[in-house]
Amino acid sequence: MKNKLRNALNSILSFRDDELDLPKANFISKWGMLSIDVILLICASLFTISFLQDLDINTPFGTNIILNMLLAVSTNFVFMVIFKTYSGPIGYSFLTDVGRILLSSISTFILLILLNYVYAISLGEKLFLNASLVLYLFFSYTFLFSFRLVVKHISEYFRFKRKASLSKQVQNLQIEDILEREPIEFGGEEKESQIKGKTILVTGGAGSIGSEIVRLLIQFKPKAILVLDQAETPLYNLKIELESNFPDLNVKYIICDVSNRNRLITFFKAYKIDIIYHAAAYKHVPLMEENSAEAILTNIYGTKNLADLAIQYNVSRFVFISTDKAINPSNVMGASKRAAEMYVQSLDYNINKLKSTTSTKFIITRFGNVLDSNGSVVPLFKKQIEDGGPVTVSHPDIIRYFMTITEACQLVLEAGTMGHGGEIYIFDMGSPIKIMNLAIKMIKLAGLVPNKDIDIKITGLRPGEKLYEELISDSSEVIPTYHKKIFINKVDIESFSLVNDKVNDLINAATSLKDTEVVTMLKDLVPEFISKNSEFECLDKTRLSSFTRTKENLKIIHTKP
Repeated sequence: MKNKLRNALNSILSFRDDELDLPKANFISKWGMLSIDVILLICASLFTISFLQDLDINTPFGTNIILNMLLAVSTNFVFMVIFKTYSGPIGYSFLTDVGRILLSSISTFILLILLNYVYAISLGEKLFLNASLVLYLFFSYTFLFSFRLVVKHISEYFRFKRKASLSKQVQNLQIEDILEREPIEFGGEEKESQIKGKTILVTGGAGSIGSEIVRLLIQFKPKAILVLDQAETPLYNLKIELESNFPDLNVKYIICDVSNRNRLITFFKAYKIDIIYHAAAYKHVPLMEENSAEAILTNIYGTKNLADLAIQYNVSRFVFISTDKAINPSNVMGASKRAAEMYVQSLDYNINKLKSTTSTKFIITRFGNVLDSNGSVVPLFKKQIEDGGPVTVSHPDIIRYFMTITEACQLVLEAGTMGHGGEIYIFDMGSPIKIMNLAIKMIKLAGLVPNKDIDIKITGLRPGEKLYEELISDSSEVIPTYHKKIFINKVDIESFSLVNDKVNDLINAATSLKDTEVVTMLKDLVPEFISKNSEFECLDKTRLSSFTRTKENLKIIHTKP
């Protein structure tokens, strides 16, 4: 409360001219504002005269009523200019306007009182009755205040109408209009044969990807779906939705953090899980730069927990949902997902090499940004357009690959079905989209003109962000599959014992919440991890020359298609 009062006082006393561009702000110009104020001041003085004359006081403004009335109005006008009561778009700066009007009115009253007494001492008569000045102060302030109050409510009404109109236009935006390509289509026969009658665990099941996977699974008639998430409210909302639409569906809703191994064990024991779709992860790049230990504990340790338990409890398929940010990562989030990929893939090869009795198949899927998912630019742009702008873009040249939520989840199910174990599946997402063009297109699709109706603001690259993402690294190969939109990324599989040791050391460091040590160890595990726009860039200077040696120390032992 104190800060709000301090900010308001600073705004009142700053005397800055806060005017905006007239067509965009929809407010009265400076001279128009002052003209209306002068008319209101004249009305205030006439009300004062009329009020006092009704009390049989015939000379409230002295003997020369017109000149003295003009003196009062002119004095008030000068103080209004000094205190810039006209500044700011009317209705947008109500409290500041009211404060400045009060200052100008009190200053006018004090100066006229002083003039009144000086004139009385010099010539033996007063210019004004003191009562008339008090009434003038009351009427002038009341009129000016009332005018601004009325305009405030009118402007709020029109802003509400405009926002409602924008909201309706934005809601009519079709995600498919943004992609500039035909949607990807899939068959369902093979998936149904693998999913029907099975017990399926979906981690991150209340998120945008996980919840859509759950919805898609329903059509294939699984025996049971276990929806796991640590976010209570989204999980509850999904529960309400599914219970309403599918009252006979066998769904268990589990509140759990994937880094809580003991909690995971309890329901691995309670249910015979056949398939796992692992979507739980921290995905926001700048946040994970600031909370790198949490990225390790959730994205790496959580994946390790689930993968280890999948083997222990003979889960048939483990589908790990990764990201294109794992390719040559420039941030902690992407590097943590790459480390999780390395663990899962090396674990799959290790159990096959040892001819383990377990039949678990580990499958990895990678895709880019998902339109309209939580954290995507599309919901952000929608909200910014609804609010009247500006739409914020981090860099004019930044590009990203995009898919719809449904496409991404169908591809995950398809890859999970075709996988034999150890593969990394990537998807054809078409050409990358320039985020600036996406912002412009969304504004136009909402029926507005970019940089006229809605501004576009460049904010600068965020910590860990790079201009473009990659689908494959330079050293890897791509192998086609029977589906024209799905490919296998052939990469080197590294020694499980070495990866496992490094992952365990990394997890131990993360539990101590030592961010710099954590990131240093993550860079050792993922040598291609080079930080961008991050406080951790300094860690790369001492290791770039040893990149090749570090890569050799990982002891690449096998290459698997």
